[in-house]
Amino acid sequence: MPTANVFHNQNSRSLFCAEIGDYDPDDYKLVAEVSNNKDQFSDDHDFLEYVYERTNSTFRYWGENKGVNDFTGKNRSTSVGDVIELNGSKYMVSSVGFEKLTSQNCPHIVA
Repeated sequence: MPTANVFHNQNSRSLFCAEIGDYDPDDYKLVAEVSNNKDQFSDDHDFLEYVYERTNSTFRYWGENKGVNDFTGKNRSTSVGDVIELNGSKYMVSSVGFEKLTSQNCPHIVA
């Protein structure tokens, strides 16, 4: 069963506009774990999209969505600059899609 951890940026200076090179794990708080017992995803990108969708409030608070373990109670939706950890890799939400955090593009990631 695929599972991902969702971390929200807590740094008010870079909230909603963090860039991949600015990633500092001390600025992030684990807010949720998202799982799905259906192995319906063809690749990691599809599951990242699913996690993003599940941690956004549309018709109700996202913490009430099936498959979401909300660790914080009421929290904002996942947005640009937040991080999703999947299969040991971290991905930053960008304005379009996700950018993988690597030792080449982020000094806080150890190869």
